[in-house]
Order: sequence, then C-alpha cells, then structure tokens
Amino acid sequence: METVKLEGEKEIKKTCINLLWKVFVNMWSLLQPLFGLFKQHALSQMRNRGYCLTRPNNSCKGDNCMYALSSEFHSTSSTSESPQKKEQWEKSEQKTKIMETVKLEDALSSEFHSTSSTSESPQKKEQWEKSEQIAKMMEKVKLEDALSSEFHSTSSASESPQKKEQWEKSEQKTKIMETVKLEGTLPFTAVPTTGHGKELRGSLPYRQRRKGMFPLPETSSFDPKEEPEERCMKEWKVPLPPLYCPLLVTKKKLVIRNRKHTAPSPSNVNTVVKKKSEVSGELSDPVPCPAGVQHGDSIQGIVENTACSELLAGADNYTQSISSPAIETSDIERGVPVETRGWTHLHSAAVGGSEVIIETLLSSGLDINSSTNYGITPLMVAAANGHERAVNLLLSKGADPHLKDFMGRNLLHAAAYGGNTFIVESMLSCDIDIDSKDERSATSLIFAVINDHVEVVKYLLQRGADISLKYGFTKRNVLHIASQYGSVAAIEMLLSYELKPDSRDGEGNTPLALAAAYGQKKAVDCLLEHGADPSLKGKIGWSLLHFVAVSGNVIIIETMLSKGLDINARGKTMCNDGTTPLMVAAVTGKERAVNLLLSKGADPHLKNFMGKNLLHAAAEGGNTSIVERALSFDIDIDSKDEGSATPLIIAVKGNHVEVVKYLLQRGADISLTYGPDKGNVLHIASQEGSVAVIIEMLLSYDLRPDPRDGEGNTPLAYAAAFGQIEAVNCLLEHGADPFLKGQNGWSLLHFAAQSGNVVIIETMLSKGLDIDSRAQSLGITPAMVSIRFGKLEALKYLLEKGADGSLKTSEGQFSHLSLAVKAGSVAAIELLLSHGCSIDDRDNQGETPLMHAAVAGNTEVLKYLLAQGADPLLRNNLEFGLLHLAALSSNFLTIEAVLSENFDINARCTDLGLTPLLACLVSGKLKAANYLLERGADEHLKSERGWTVLTAAAMSGDVAAIEMLLKRGHNPNSRDGCDKTPLMWAAENGNKAAVEYLLPLTH
Repeated sequence: METVKLEGEKEIKKTCINLLWKVFVNMWSLLQPLFGLFKQHALSQMRNRGYCLTRPNNSCKGDNCMYALSSEFHSTSSTSESPQKKEQWEKSEQKTKIMETVKLEDALSSEFHSTSSTSESPQKKEQWEKSEQIAKMMEKVKLEDALSSEFHSTSSASESPQKKEQWEKSEQKTKIMETVKLEGTLPFTAVPTTGHGKELRGSLPYRQRRKGMFPLPETSSFDPKEEPEERCMKEWKVPLPPLYCPLLVTKKKLVIRNRKHTAPSPSNVNTVVKKKSEVSGELSDPVPCPAGVQHGDSIQGIVENTACSELLAGADNYTQSISSPAIETSDIERGVPVETRGWTHLHSAAVGGSEVIIETLLSSGLDINSSTNYGITPLMVAAANGHERAVNLLLSKGADPHLKDFMGRNLLHAAAYGGNTFIVESMLSCDIDIDSKDERSATSLIFAVINDHVEVVKYLLQRGADISLKYGFTKRNVLHIASQYGSVAAIEMLLSYELKPDSRDGEGNTPLALAAAYGQKKAVDCLLEHGADPSLKGKIGWSLLHFVAVSGNVIIIETMLSKGLDINARGKTMCNDGTTPLMVAAVTGKERAVNLLLSKGADPHLKNFMGKNLLHAAAEGGNTSIVERALSFDIDIDSKDEGSATPLIIAVKGNHVEVVKYLLQRGADISLTYGPDKGNVLHIASQEGSVAVIIEMLLSYDLRPDPRDGEGNTPLAYAAAFGQIEAVNCLLEHGADPFLKGQNGWSLLHFAAQSGNVVIIETMLSKGLDIDSRAQSLGITPAMVSIRFGKLEALKYLLEKGADGSLKTSEGQFSHLSLAVKAGSVAAIELLLSHGCSIDDRDNQGETPLMHAAVAGNTEVLKYLLAQGADPLLRNNLEFGLLHLAALSSNFLTIEAVLSENFDINARCTDLGLTPLLACLVSGKLKAANYLLERGADEHLKSERGWTVLTAAAMSGDVAAIEMLLKRGHNPNSRDGCDKTPLMWAAENGNKAAVEYLLPLTH
C-alpha cells in the first residue's frame, strides 16, 4: 500500500509540475517580446551615449564600457558570486543554444521527410536518423525548464537518481545541438562590432532610437501608391520634398520606411542584414552576410550563395530592396526604376550611420559628394538622420558642406531636421548662414521647430537665429509653425524672445488660430497664458471657434466659449460668407463638436450667404449621425442652396454612400434638377465617379436610366465622358440605351473618346456603335475627339479598329492630321501617318499640315513633318508660302527652321506680291519683322500695289513699327503706288494712335 501511495504522490507531483510549466510557458510567451524590446531600447541608449557593447577582450575602452551593465552579464560581473550561480549561468547558456536550434528543425523537415524513399542516399538516411534524435531531444526541452529550479542544485546530496539521469540526458542533447551548423538568426547581442568599440548601426537605424524624428499624427493611413511628397502633405500638413520624406518619415511599431538597408562590411567583419517580416512589417533577427565588397557590385550579388541566400528566394520585394537599397516598397510595387532616384550605396550607409561601412565604400572609390536626382549628398543624409560620427567622418574625408539640394536646402537645414545639436554646431562652424532659406523660405529654425527638436531650437536662438523671418506662401513666422505643430516648449522659448503672441501670417491668422485649427490643446493653453487675444479674427472672418471646429477638439471649444466668443459667429468672405462654427464642424464630420455646439446654444437654422444650411454641411461632411441630428431640427430635406443643390446631390457628389441611403430612406426627392445643365441626381452620380452602389440605389427608387438634362445628355453620356467605367456598366445593366445621342449630336463613342477610356470605347463598339459616326456640328468623328483631347491610347485603339483617318470635318476645315498638328502632338501625327494619312492633305483653305504647324509656330512638329517628307513649296489659297506663314507666327525658331530649308527670304506671294517682311508689318508682327530685317530681308521692296514697308506699318496702326522704320530712314511723306501717304492709310483704317504720331511729321 505504501508503494501505491508513493506512486500516486509522484503522479500528482508530476501533474502539478506540468501545469506549472504550462503556466510559465504562457507567461513567458507574453513577456518575451516586451523583454526583447526593452533590451533593444536599453542597448540602443547605451550606443547613443558612445558606450562600447563588446566584450572586454574585444576592443573595449575600459571606463566607458557598458559590458558590465549588459543584461546578459549582470549575474557574472560580480567577483563575489557563488559557484552555484556561475554554474547556473553556464547551464542557462547551454539551454539558450539548444533553444536557438528549434527554428532549424522546421527548415530541415521538408528535406528529411522525403528521405524515407528507397532511392535515397545513405547520407540523407543518416541525416534523417540524426534529425529523429534531435526531435526526441527537443520534446524534452519543456521539461528541462520546468525542472530547472531543481536541476540547478544538482550538486546537493539530496538529489534523486531519476533527476540526475534526466540532467545527464539533457547534457547529451546540448552536445548534439552544438554540432548543428546554424544558418538561421543570431541573437541581438551577437551583433559584430567595429574597431572603434561601436556596433554596426545597420542593425537598428539610429532614427528609431531617437525621439521626435518627425511629429507623427495620432492616426496615420499609409497608401503605397502615394508619392512621398503627397504623404507629407496628407499626413503631416507640411510640404516637404523627397529628401526628408523617404529618408526620415518613420511609422510606428518599428516599421522603417518600408525599406530594407544592407551595406557591405570590411574584411573579417560580418555585417548583418535585417529581414522585414512580410506580415507585420517589423524587423526580425539579423542574418549573417559575407565580408568584403567590390566597387560596382550590387548588394544582391554580395549576398548570393551565403547565409542570406534563403532571403533572396521567394521574396521579390526583399530581393529588389537589397538589390537597390534606399528605395521604397511603394516604388517597387509601382515598378519605378530605382536608378532614377540616383541613390548610391554611400547614401544608404549614411542612413544607417556606420562609420566602418562608410569608410569601406569610400575606399572602393565611391564619390563622397555624389548626389541623387534631388541633389542630396551622403553628408546631408547623415546629418538629417542625426549621425554625428558619420558626419564628422564624411567631413574629414573631404565632403563638401556647402552643397545644396534641388530645393535649396543646405547641410544646416538637414542637421536641424535631424535634431542633433552637435551636428548643428559643426555646420555653423563651416560658415553656413544660420538664417539661410530654402526655396520655400524655410530656415534651419523652422525645420527644428517642425520636428520639436527643442534643444536645437534653443541653440539656434542662442546663436542669433532671426525669429521674424516668414515661411512659405502663407508668410508664417516660427511661432505660427510651433503653434501648428503643438511644440509648447518651442512656443515658450520663442515668446521669451519677445515674439508677439498675436502676430499674423499672410492670411491674417494668429498662432492661436493655427493651434486651434490643428487641435493643439496644450499650445492653445500656453498662448492664452502668455496673453494671446482669443477675439481676433483672420482675413476670412473666422473666429477661433471656426478654427477649432475644423479640428473638432471639444476641450478647446469649451475653452473658447468660456472666453465669451460668439457661438454663431459668421465668416465674411466670398467663399465663407455667413458660415458658422456649427457648419464648419458639420462639414468636417466632427460629431462631438456638433453635439457640443448645439448643446451650448448654436442655431441650427442659420444659412450662409450661399444658401447652405446645416443639413447641406452635414451631407458634405458624410457623417450620417450629424445628418440625422440636423433633420431633427425640422430642416427641409430637399432644401436648395443658391446653386439649387440639395443635401442628396451634395452627398452623391461626395460619394457618401451611407448618407445617400439615409436621405433616400427619409424621402429625399430624386427628381429635382441641379445647376445650369438641369441634371438630376443620376447625372451627378454618373459624372462624379460615384460607386456603383449609389447608382443602383438611385435606380431602385424608380429613376429612369436615360433621363436627359437641359442639354440633352444622358447619365450614360456623362459616365462615358468622365471615364467612369463602373457607372457605364451599371447603367447598361439597368437598361440604359447606348444609341441615344447627346449635345451636338455626339454619340457615346464621342463621349468615350473624350475621356480616353479604352475599355469604355471597346464596350461601346461591342454594342454596335459606328466607329466613324459624325456629330451634327462640324461633323467630327470619335477619332478627332480623341486627338482634340490628347487621348493617344484611344486614338490608337480606334485606328486599329478601323477608324478612317482620312476623313475631314463636314466643311473640310480640318482633317485628322491637321487637328493633330494644331494639338502639337508628334505622337498622334506619327500614329496617323502610320495608318495611311496623307502628309500633304489640304483643308478647304488649301493649307497642309505643314502650313498649320508654321502658323502655330510649332517648330518641333514642323521639323518632324519636314523630316517625314512634307512639301515645303506648296502654297495656300491666298498664295502664301511656308515662310509667310512662319513669319506671321512670330516664332523665331519656326522662321529659322523654314529659312534653313533654303527659302528665299524675299519671296512674294502671287496674289498681292507681299514679301514675308510686308506680311509681318501688315499684320502688326513687329518682332518677326525685326528678325527678318536682321536676317537680311529687303525693306525697300514694294508689293504689287506699290505698298512700302511704312505703308504696311501705317495700315496696321503699329506705332512702334512706324517709329522703327522712320529711324531706319524711311520718308513719312512718301507716296506708294496708290498715291497715298502713310498718314492717309492710317486715317483710312481708323488707327488713331498712328495718325497722332504721323501728323506732326507730315507736310
């Protein structure tokens, strides 16, 4: 019985241990990421302070070494530690090595699973047997941790034989695992070090370890299709060119610009490449890469056939990233050639700030002052990322600190943006003007304030930075910028320099107004404490309540109301006449602000001077709750503004599906028309690109799919003209007639050609529409429309589908080719010529495409037509030759191009006998006349009717031309072949100014 009892107790004890182990594993899985982040943060802070993280026997600098503070060695640094603790540490190290091999098992499993086949080699069978042993040992890893507290005390005499046996087996397992060659990840503390006692910065970019690199908004949506400039304008409300957007804008959760950075390393030093998780976008452990780099080698070539090779397989984005570092994932996804940005590996190394990598790249022959297409140098990149040592290294190697990028930003701007005071001080020592401006008038002080780099702001102010300078087209000073970005410390600092708290920008807005508009509560409080006047209004007549309604910050609204501001204050400009804070809150969709203002007594029945009420504003804002609240005040659901727009039409134009649905459910009238074209809501939905669900929603309310507006156009015509393929398909599915014609007899093919949407054109042709259908006015074809609107793809598609390029308009005024010449499109001309159009085809005035090019002064088209064999000797119905027409264009390049074809500069037209010079003077083309005279035109030749050059100038009434000819010696009293003086011709043609000028000179 005693034996049974003992066995039962053992089973209970074993069960308890297993339960405790599961609890421990679950807790550890939750805490381990936090420990890892804390450890990385701690180590990065040590590196930032210049401490060495290497072991004492590896280039340690003694007093500054933080080796003893590393979490890995906390328990081993003391000399007073007991042998038991040291033994515990050694065994935990062995356990760590075992756990690191777990990842290898999955990587090898796919290969080992196939080794059971009879055709396998003995080597693979042996590998499989070893992996089986490893798997068995791995099953016992969990048990080892559960019993570790007892195993660590194995030196005690009270230890049971079973536990000793378990420990011996785990020791055997450790030895086995140590023999496995790992190609996986290295622990973070294993990052190799440089000869300067500083780990390679490529492991974790410096800007992530600094605070305030760029003031990120509370929420930020990322669209990879947006250009960096667009993202800056959208998310951070500041126009920053691509120097700082791709390099410096970071996302939360350790996402680094959606970009990978790799860099070559010096010999005998293994660099690391951070692989980004394709799922979360976060950084995983570093992977060992080879040493050494050859000038001209791509990063992809360097890492091939190494431990990094696995990263290149099956990861297209990652492969392209390391092949061309310092580019964005959005660039890769859009297929942008990375070479077009002009980035070099030296720029990438400057992003990471590794001195060793920079030195290695410089030794391979890279240009230290190489610039991107935006004029960005590696020195600018290092300064903008706050890498002081990298900056000093580049300067010592000869980098030019006085270069500027294409936006006129210099090294001091980049340093201020990066936020490192020491770099800023170093730049000022290079004699860079502390108040130097870029092309947007931004100074280094502005850049420091934008990024809330308080220490840099303080330093620049102490060095005498001018606080009165204005920034941007809005002419805001540095206090406006600090208020906009909510930098309270900068605001207090600037106000201490006697900057007025109520200074106005170019739009009449105060710093308090900007702080309110951007919802910067602390900045608002700070400015009010320093005497800012809350009653001041801007140029558009907005009060502070209007501005704060934009941000929707209810706390600031209450603050402004407590200052006695009028809750129903109205704007006083053309665009905002009569707009109240309540309307502003509604149009921006700020529900809480709307509710607060209404509860405080805001009048919901007021209208602005454009006739818009609260319901119009709510419909434009797209917030259904605000629309519902507005309707609760008995506002007419079909109320119209001055442009006859109803809330439903406004919601459709804004593509607010839920608001449209709600208004329809509440009985909004769908038959009301809008605007001068008298289109209904379906016309609006079709041209505004509304989603198909809105069109379907409207049609479900018995709205016909083919109503005509005041000009006879159907919703289908609008959808085709605006290229809205979804709207076209939806309307066709609901029975819209594709054969109905619109204004001026245009078919749907004409409208589709106007938008250039090939898919819509193809859809219309599939419905049987005539590809050469003519409009009632002028008889233009769809192909002509595509030429007129510059839609080359549509023109190409129509020509390929059989459109006749030789057709002219109804009266022969224009051919396809002459329209292409007037549009100045060489590509369209080339397309038409390749489809058989005659290059010398004449219109009803007898003019060829070459003549049209001369009249338009389009030198490029003229040269192209001449190169393609156009006849330059042809004349139009007035017998004007090519040189006459070119002279009338007043384009010197066109005239020169014609003269280069060996034309006679004094050639006459056969009708009036006018030379090109006489034609210019009759038409008042003084500049062209002067050019012809300079090129040797004979000014003494007369026309067939005896007109002289002075007669021609008097006919046109050009006083400047008359004065020029008189200075050249022409007689004002001379008579031409018609026995008339210049004064007579001026009087006959009613040219008063010419008469007044010639009268005193005539006898």
